[in-house]
Amino acid sequence: IGYSSYAMIVIRAKADPNLNNSDPDNAIGLLSYLNREQYGDRPLMYGHYFDAEITGSEDGGKIYRKGAEKYEVAGYKPEYVYESGKMTIFPRIYSGQDNHVSLYRTWLNLPEGSQPTFGDNLQFFFQYQINYMYLRYFMWNFAGRVNDEQGIIQGQIDGNWMSGIKILDEARLGNMDELPDSISENAAHNKLFLLPLLLGILGLLYQYKKDRKDTLVVFLLFFFTGMAIVLYLNQTPMQPRERDYAYAGSFYAFCIWIGLGVMSVSELLAKKLNIKAAALLSTAVCLLAVPILMASQEWDDHDRSDRYVVRDIAANYLNSVAPNGIIFTYGDNDTYPLWYAQEVEYIRPDVRVVNLSLLGTDWYGRRMKGKMNESPALPISWENEKFVAGVRDAVPFFDRKIEGYTNLKQVIAFAGSDAREAQVQLSNQEYSNYIPTNRFQIPVDREAAIASGAATPADSIVDAVQWTLSRSAFYKNDLLQLDILANALWDRPVYFASTIPGRNMLGMDKYLRNDGLALRVTPVPYNNNDPYLQGSVNDSILYDNLMNKFKWGGLETGNIYIDPETRRMLGYFRLTFNQLADTLYRQGKIDSCVKVIDRMNEVLPDIYSDMGYVQRDMLMSELYFKCNAPEKGDQMMTDIADYLEDQLDYYASLDPGRRQMGFRMDLQNSITLLFQLSETASQYERAELAARLKESLASYAAMLGIQQPAE
Repeated sequence: IGYSSYAMIVIRAKADPNLNNSDPDNAIGLLSYLNREQYGDRPLMYGHYFDAEITGSEDGGKIYRKGAEKYEVAGYKPEYVYESGKMTIFPRIYSGQDNHVSLYRTWLNLPEGSQPTFGDNLQFFFQYQINYMYLRYFMWNFAGRVNDEQGIIQGQIDGNWMSGIKILDEARLGNMDELPDSISENAAHNKLFLLPLLLGILGLLYQYKKDRKDTLVVFLLFFFTGMAIVLYLNQTPMQPRERDYAYAGSFYAFCIWIGLGVMSVSELLAKKLNIKAAALLSTAVCLLAVPILMASQEWDDHDRSDRYVVRDIAANYLNSVAPNGIIFTYGDNDTYPLWYAQEVEYIRPDVRVVNLSLLGTDWYGRRMKGKMNESPALPISWENEKFVAGVRDAVPFFDRKIEGYTNLKQVIAFAGSDAREAQVQLSNQEYSNYIPTNRFQIPVDREAAIASGAATPADSIVDAVQWTLSRSAFYKNDLLQLDILANALWDRPVYFASTIPGRNMLGMDKYLRNDGLALRVTPVPYNNNDPYLQGSVNDSILYDNLMNKFKWGGLETGNIYIDPETRRMLGYFRLTFNQLADTLYRQGKIDSCVKVIDRMNEVLPDIYSDMGYVQRDMLMSELYFKCNAPEKGDQMMTDIADYLEDQLDYYASLDPGRRQMGFRMDLQNSITLLFQLSETASQYERAELAARLKESLASYAAMLGIQQPAE
């Protein structure tokens, strides 16, 4: 009966809704869906260390796909062969990705070039996978939590657990009296004083005393929904988000023991009081000590009332796109909200959202070739059989030294050809399609580009968009994305979401224009030397979007919980305001520049999650001075200085040894930024502010033993 619920997966897929991930409408598709094959696999009982070199590969299990009349073999899963001396049982440090390797070495204090041992393997298992990626989350729920920032490094305060019992917390985390407001005022700064944990342990002991078999049952539920998942997931460092939700079943099981803990307290009180009084008193005490305490501490970081940020930001993405446009997105956070906005609230159903993470699958490519809502089919030139599973999953690049730039349509047609002359023989004697040049061009239809809003008659429009794309191999999502660009550009507006990784911009950066939360491909090249800013600006479009059209989901009220992901997004949005304000100032539109900065400060809280964002806000405060609004500049600079001084007070309160050294980079950056503030205040003759900043700078430099930056 329980497993029959899986029938809904196939029934839904057969109905062919717009959003039909993995398209599990057949046995093979369902098996792949249930096995989560799109997420790849990892070694569990035997595998390699992270520094092992690949020495070869073998064909593993068959990969099937649904053919016209029967299931067909699409290929074989590659099973890589690694150096024999770099293999181990129970592999826990196995990923060769550069950022993972760096974190392995950081966690294990392994110098560059040194080889990991089985002891290192076990150390990572206990310190990271068990302690950091399970026990830390467990303690969040039943002991308390420092804040909601994602932790990366062991021992840092961000993302750690705390109890609220000063002597315990300071032994682990350092001075708790001088925590900066960014931590102490964080909604997730929750002190539970270990009370839920202690009541649960009391309940566990109580159950064990009463019935060991029942205790075993609850313990198995606790283990298999917690520690067993840790063993199975075999997580690498640098997870894209906190993973506490994966262990919710384990936390539920512990709550059973918390409930039994109330019974234990009742029985203890019954030895001194009558049964009724003991029951009432134990209920009252435990209610106050656990659920009421938890609600008082945790309500604010769980409250979602009046919070429409995600919905409104999704609408802002969609409203950045011109009618009938196409927007490339990449991850969950910049795709799923857009799907919700379109499918549930029917916001901008004419826009086609193309998720590049999914575009490498055949089922998603097929779906993009169909109509969705009010969006016509995408003009993908390849027939479906040219990109089925196992076909053109990766196409190598072999430079044939073709002179100049080649029309992208010709390159895509060549890569999709089944002719032998369009293929190259690989080292395994098999033939494969290949890309003969990485210098592409798309001819510009000047009239169509102007009519669609991609350019204005006054722009310096090129005859062809030309660029070079460096790749050793082109994956299926690259090829289908290029196919869409080659056939849709100028007929339909094409955009990249402003948050997608640079690799997926396909090297077209100099042709991008910032229209809001989306970067439009235009026939107008733009040279941008500022690493923080993306693309050129059509100030009239961007001004209208930011000042009139975009909504901010209640952020302007200051009364809603702002989660870490939203805080990071605020940085992107403030940068967009920054880019528009800077453009307007350079054009001499002083009043409009001031209005843009005012609007930013009105709708987007200045919550700093990165020193880079602090630096950008410093430039915005300087724009106030340049635009003859010095009082507003003073206020903005004072707010920034207050933040930096609050951070420095905390750093100074730590012992100068290991704890302060852990913040050495942030400490130095804060001093440097404070110095830059004082220099800016002096430059614009804000004497009172400059004097205060110089005095503050000298005080912190002396206190922390840091040399002031040279003037």
